[in-house]
Amino acid sequence: VDEVDRYATCRVAQLSQLPSEKEVSVAGMPSSIKVIRTKRGDKMAFVALEDDTGDVECIFFAEPFSNSIKILKSGRPIMLKGKMDSKGDEPKILAESVELLSELRERGTKEVQISMAPEEVNRSSIVAFQKLLRASPGKCPVRVLVEYPGRKSVTVKLSDEFRVVPDDQLCDGVSVILHRADAVRFR
Repeated sequence: VDEVDRYATCRVAQLSQLPSEKEVSVAGMPSSIKVIRTKRGDKMAFVALEDDTGDVECIFFAEPFSNSIKILKSGRPIMLKGKMDSKGDEPKILAESVELLSELRERGTKEVQISMAPEEVNRSSIVAFQKLLRASPGKCPVRVLVEYPGRKSVTVKLSDEFRVVPDDQLCDGVSVILHRADAVRFR
């Protein structure tokens, strides 16, 4: 949700309040894709994009569709950029481009920060973190912040062998190891 709030201009439910021609960026999952041929024989598509607030129809004309088809069919969350079309009953987006949300997150993340309490730092968690971080190799450096209540925190920047991809798999793994979901931040 952090990168959605950081990069999206709004959620799907807010689109009806925007005027036609307004540039928007919306994150979500493509839930259906209907491909048709234009009179010129080119492929275009109508894509239903949904987030946790609703869904919206996105119209991909020939060139944006051919540039986006692989990402649309990936089954992964995307960030869609386009212009509002508010002329009909329901708002629509005239799509210009899409990007995988994970790639947007990776490009926008300079560092992964993992916060731990002193009692969470033990041999078992260290071994689990080594395994998790090695399973997610990438470009982002990792910094571990050990927070001592009432005292200064200790920050440890991990070596380059532990650079990672800042993705949901990493977040889920940290949550499993520490038994809480608020331990990871992408900065």
